[in-house]
Amino acid sequence: MKTKLAIILCASTLLLGMQSRKTVWTGVYNDEQAARGLMVYEENCARCHGAPGGQTPSLTGNDFMDRWREDNVESLYLFIKNSMPPMRGRTVRTPLADNLYQDVMAFILKSNNFPAGSFELKPETFASIQVEGKDGPRPVPNSAFIQTVGCMTQINASTWGLTMATEPKRSRANAGATMDELKAAATMPAGTLTFRLQNVDFLGADYKPENHAGHRMQAKGILIRQPNAERIDVRSLAMVSDTCPN
Repeated sequence: MKTKLAIILCASTLLLGMQSRKTVWTGVYNDEQAARGLMVYEENCARCHGAPGGQTPSLTGNDFMDRWREDNVESLYLFIKNSMPPMRGRTVRTPLADNLYQDVMAFILKSNNFPAGSFELKPETFASIQVEGKDGPRPVPNSAFIQTVGCMTQINASTWGLTMATEPKRSRANAGATMDELKAAATMPAGTLTFRLQNVDFLGADYKPENHAGHRMQAKGILIRQPNAERIDVRSLAMVSDTCPN
């Protein structure tokens, strides 16, 4: 009886987790908000991105998904809010009101055929909504800016890399690691991947990877996916721990 109860509780917990996980496919905006977003788009965005239904690929389709999948809606929102509409010539950039950016976000989601729901898209939910394909999450694509955590290891006489590395995650922060990122990295279990570290010289002539041999490190950079030669074009390296998992 106890075994059956445990199985039922486990299944219920799993189902609840699946139901509570938010993605762009779970109805995170409503049609009224998307309609307002269309008007904002036509007034402020169409002159650069094209008429609705014929937007440039960066707003819809495969290009949009490759750029934003395996990330959350907050990253997309902050990019739009902080850079759109762009400065033209010497004209000072004039941002829109926050609620207008939120409405444009709803319009972009609708333009990509993500389903509408019952409630409007709100800023407090952005970070919890994942952008992913209809079939679910996939590995981060080639040339994405990523972060991963692994053990600093000398691969050969001239090459250093990360072993026992975690699956790469999108990163939009080109700066070094934040304290919150390092705290989160310290709790991650060891991974199974190996990445060569390319262009470590980018960190400066004084940076010596041998000083971190055997340390657990967070790496940020551009992911280069090639069979048996996956590597990271390094932009930052930060120590997570002075020991690696056993």
